[in-house]
Amino acid sequence: MSGTSPIMQRYIEKTSKSAELAVQALELYPTGITHDSRFQKPYTIYIERAQGSKKWDYDGNEYIDYIGGHGGHIAGHSHPNVVKAVQDAITRGTQVGGNTKDEVVYGQLVKQLVPCAERMRLTMSGTESTLLALRIARAFTGKDKTIQIRKNFHGWHDQVASSYQDLPPQEPARGVTQANAANTLLIPPGDADALEAVLKQHDDVAAIILEPTGTHMGMAPVPEDYLQRVRELTAAAGVIMILDEVITGFRISPGGAQAYYGVTPDLSTHAKIACGGLPGGIVCGRKDILDVLDFDVMAQKHQEKVQHNGTFNGNLVSMAAGTALLTMVRDDNLCEKANAAAERLREGLNRALVDLNMPWSVYGEHSAFFIFTNPDSDRLHPQDFDPLSKPFKTLMGANPAVTQEIVAALVNNGVHIGRFPGGWTSSAHSDNDIDETIDRMTTAFRELRDQ
Repeated sequence: MSGTSPIMQRYIEKTSKSAELAVQALELYPTGITHDSRFQKPYTIYIERAQGSKKWDYDGNEYIDYIGGHGGHIAGHSHPNVVKAVQDAITRGTQVGGNTKDEVVYGQLVKQLVPCAERMRLTMSGTESTLLALRIARAFTGKDKTIQIRKNFHGWHDQVASSYQDLPPQEPARGVTQANAANTLLIPPGDADALEAVLKQHDDVAAIILEPTGTHMGMAPVPEDYLQRVRELTAAAGVIMILDEVITGFRISPGGAQAYYGVTPDLSTHAKIACGGLPGGIVCGRKDILDVLDFDVMAQKHQEKVQHNGTFNGNLVSMAAGTALLTMVRDDNLCEKANAAAERLREGLNRALVDLNMPWSVYGEHSAFFIFTNPDSDRLHPQDFDPLSKPFKTLMGANPAVTQEIVAALVNNGVHIGRFPGGWTSSAHSDNDIDETIDRMTTAFRELRDQ
């Protein structure tokens, strides 16, 4: 497959205004993009507006959307409740330089939903949340090392860059210090025995951080008993367990993965859905751990508190959007609706792959779906595929040129997904949306097969 394939030619013809904007963006941003996951050859599409399950580019093309603000729009784009809350809040200010009732109401709602949330701290992103969680874990334990899972994603800060890029042990990601990498212990995903071995070898581990269902909410899934074993092993070793629920939180269930699977971590990190798709994040967890941020508690202990500022933490607009959306998550079965839509989509796409005699599969759990392109050309029946039977490097090893063709073929047919390749459903995806998506993606799969 190449950039001059019939699929790519049609993509270019269909998105001429996006092409013009991409040329301008190249003069402003590296590669012309503002987020690595938006990298697409020959260029990404530019979105003018979004509503519900749909969005429209500057050429007027309509797409059924499965990126959903990188997973943040569980209720779909621009839900009226969220829009009204934002409109009301912004007339009162944005960052008012003081505490507000809004952050109290919001915090009470989060505490009601998240099992581990004895206390919490507000941030402005998922990256900030994981950065803070790891810092307070080290401060609380007095230990330096952290255990991380290969290819789990926790943002772009120095403490977690090496794990997502799956580098050799002790090798830092570019721009990260050797000392930082030396304190990061990497283990394979879903391997509780590997965790047990590392814990026996090291008594200076502060915490383990992990995505509860695997990278991107299950692209490399974990065994059914994995989280419980991690909880048991870390509790026995006195190691802080941090669940990164930036994607899974308020999506798998109103209380996230920890509520759904009945495994309560010491800390959890949240963003995306947490503030209604607006900038914002949370670190939730045990009071004694969060106490390292408390002026009074640390003064009584005659200990230095962990510093944490943030101009826009708890800003009015994010609090209003988050409260509006989390209220719907709690009361309106958004998670169940999104999960049901994804299950219907996965089943329909696998039936289509069988009919097309294509040895690919669409898998996932809850409201996620992933297209397995079978890079090793193994014998595979789409409906019988078990992702746990494949190494994580195989599941995540699709040729980038192939995934870019997939994204382009789907854009040509009015569907937008992430370049994993895969995406997330929302409660706004109707039965008609799912049926239409199956038809459109079937056409795209046929074009990819025959190209």
